[in-house]
Amino acid sequence: MYKHNSKKAIEEPRVIVYVLFTTVLVLAGIYVAFTYMGAIDIRFDFSDYNFRYNSAVARLIYSSQCYAYKDSYVSEDGQTYTQVHAGVLDLNEIVASSKIPETCIRGEQPLFVNITQYDMSGSATKYYTLYTGSSIPTDFSNWNSKELTFKVILTDGAKEYDGVMKLRLKK
Repeated sequence: MYKHNSKKAIEEPRVIVYVLFTTVLVLAGIYVAFTYMGAIDIRFDFSDYNFRYNSAVARLIYSSQCYAYKDSYVSEDGQTYTQVHAGVLDLNEIVASSKIPETCIRGEQPLFVNITQYDMSGSATKYYTLYTGSSIPTDFSNWNSKELTFKVILTDGAKEYDGVMKLRLKK
């Protein structure tokens, strides 16, 4: 019996040393991680602008309250349905007013949109300007320098045209 107890007595310091060593390593790792991570400056401007750009573009080209082309049809049961063509812009809506309706962009940051219409040969034929606010902006010094470009299809209901939409947001 005496020998059995002595083995246990020898193992206890090893366990204590192991636990202390592991604890010191973990604490040192946490200290080093927080020291280095504290020096990292994380900026969310890029992601924030991308989110706002994508949100504004999605409203402009996918929403029936904005410029997405929509048509109606009557089903077999006699009900009338409206179909929205995503990514296809209604030229009649664009030509009617260059001011973006408030039902389209609610509470969004001011934006400025240029749309270029191309013919079948690839030549630019018409230019359209859309904006939020009371008038077309002339001073772009306080606007974001990043301009997002999307390829769109423009239609007047009878004919389709290729187009490019360029969008800028205010800072």
